[in-house]
Amino acid sequence: MSSQSKKLCLGTNLLSGLFKILNCANIEDFFLELTTLFDRYFAARLKSVAVINHQLHYTVRSYKKKIIFKEQPAEAETLKNYSGINFQAGQATVTVSTADYAVNFNLLLKKREHELFKRRTLFLETIAAATRLFFVNHELQLSSMRDDLTRAHNQNYLKKIIDNEIERNKRAFMPFSIIFMDVDNLKEINEKYSHLTGSALLKELAELLITNFRKSDLVARFGGDEFVIVLFNALEMQALKACQRIQKIINQHLFCQRENLNIKITASFGIAVYNSGFSSADEIIKAADLAMYQVKQKGRNGINLYRGAK
Repeated sequence: MSSQSKKLCLGTNLLSGLFKILNCANIEDFFLELTTLFDRYFAARLKSVAVINHQLHYTVRSYKKKIIFKEQPAEAETLKNYSGINFQAGQATVTVSTADYAVNFNLLLKKREHELFKRRTLFLETIAAATRLFFVNHELQLSSMRDDLTRAHNQNYLKKIIDNEIERNKRAFMPFSIIFMDVDNLKEINEKYSHLTGSALLKELAELLITNFRKSDLVARFGGDEFVIVLFNALEMQALKACQRIQKIINQHLFCQRENLNIKITASFGIAVYNSGFSSADEIIKAADLAMYQVKQKGRNGINLYRGAK
């Protein structure tokens, strides 16, 4: 094969690899494809990748095409304040930055490989551009699923996930439960302090919920001071215990401590456990909402399980 043909083949395969990178569904797949690309088209091995701001830190090593991922603590990787390519003796660094991500690729080079990397600077810049585009798209995708204030999931994403679970249950029973939670005294807090304080409290409450439910559960802001939590693989008893635990945590927590306000709140909870009588997300959410409303009528700060329409 002639030199020109080899270059054409290399360019075509590189474009194919970049296309795979841009179409990865998640960050883990992205790193795998990226590592494969470096391993296949460059003389050096990709030694480390770090995504700093969002706490994703990986060391990536390639031994005979075998990829090993190992999580690293945040302090293990430090990035310089620039974007582009930096060549030093025996090392090439590609740094890509977006508004929310900084991605660093460290490549350790042998002496004979250093000049090769200089000649392939354009390829590295192309990969850097593809990486930047991937993370911008990734952020856009995440923002479409998140509530602007609290960064919990939003109502549209919540309903999509519940509808998917209902469809799955038509094929095989996969139990799940819904908790509908409403803050009892947010109106009084807004009037006493300010709406900005109320918004800060809701952000802190969302963080508290996300931290204290399982990673597999879904926490969403339904609207105003209402939150909905989807407990996957949970029937009545598990949902009730989870609800009692979070109620206790909220009752004991002091909100807005940074502002020296130390606000205490309570919340009312309604639980609905999925059964075949529910055919949509709206129906099961409405059931949990009705159970919560009955708590409000009886005096707030309680838990109620939906037993069916009376």
